[in-house]
Amino acid sequence: MKQTVKFDIYLGTYNRPVLLEYTLQSLCNQTYKNFIVHLVDHGSIPPVNVDKLPKDLDIRFTRYENNFVDQHGCDIQEKVLGQLEGTHFINFCDDDILLPNALEIAANIIYYNPSVDNLSLGNVRFNHDTKKPERSSRELSDFDKNITIFDSQKAGVAFCSSWGIGPEVNFYTPLNAHSSASICSNDLLLKTKNCQGNIFVKPFGDVGFVGTLFHTKHGYFLNSPLGIIGYSRNQVSNMSVNYNRFKWEREIPFLQYSPLKACTFKNMGVESHLKVIYGNKLDKAWDISLRPHFFTAHLEEILSDDPWTEQTENDIEEAVPQFEESLMRYMNLTSNVAKLSVNDWIKKCKDMIAEKKKEDSDLPKKNEDTVLFNNVLDYSDYLMQNYWES
Repeated sequence: MKQTVKFDIYLGTYNRPVLLEYTLQSLCNQTYKNFIVHLVDHGSIPPVNVDKLPKDLDIRFTRYENNFVDQHGCDIQEKVLGQLEGTHFINFCDDDILLPNALEIAANIIYYNPSVDNLSLGNVRFNHDTKKPERSSRELSDFDKNITIFDSQKAGVAFCSSWGIGPEVNFYTPLNAHSSASICSNDLLLKTKNCQGNIFVKPFGDVGFVGTLFHTKHGYFLNSPLGIIGYSRNQVSNMSVNYNRFKWEREIPFLQYSPLKACTFKNMGVESHLKVIYGNKLDKAWDISLRPHFFTAHLEEILSDDPWTEQTENDIEEAVPQFEESLMRYMNLTSNVAKLSVNDWIKKCKDMIAEKKKEDSDLPKKNEDTVLFNNVLDYSDYLMQNYWES
């Protein structure tokens, strides 16, 4: 096959040298070699040792002396977009890996189907804390190895709706798609950036890729586990866990469109999706009011605060009136009934959270069908031998 498909792989890292080694090794193992790695060290201590980087990879290395992951990570990623040399882009993380045949399969699909400018690959999760995959070997049978072609614009609407924005949309979107296992043509990125402003939008940078769906006719999803997505409770960027919501406070200045200012994972996600909607000038065509689905998830995070603070009370007080309005709008409740419904829901939610706190949430779930692996590369070998060769 002529190597006309060339990948630009953005790879940011911060203080995870062992995981980065796995990630880079997976790229060394690729059967398809036509790619560039844009490796950015966001102020790791100690710094990434350039002398120990794989010599057989084409790596463009940049280091920032301070940790910009939290405050300016999106800005750095945008700079990398101005340095692309290939035809297609992958936004990667330093705890993810690709199976050895991943890029070759993707390149073949793109080469023989030039209209494919937005391709997502199936993936599984690997927990670096437990050193176990999050998916059992039995569950791998869910992957059918087929390519799904879907209306990309309807999928974009569905992704936004899934966060509680506007009326509920029932449209199939690839549940296994993930930004670290998604490939976008550089031409589509440029087209989206010219309209949307930024590809990496704050607070959730990779949400900006949803915008690419509004600038192409079809999306493509290969339902096969070609990517292994790292998942760790100690992950710096993992702040969706209850009790950790105030880690998002640094992002409050970037709230522009959400009607709420409380820092929860749900609210920051809604803000990022609203930025995509407004950036692509879709706010006039859609009803982008927030559904009750959003408010219950938002408030559940707030009600989980431990310790309970004055800020907790303020954030509840901010959300309750808008929650009531949402119930009136979407469920046709009267004002009094909506008020009673919200009060009742809050009481039940508090009781549920109190009950959960009695349980030992740190105990790993038993999964008799999951094999213990020493590292993520072992799991990659397992997938190759037990899935792809089966």
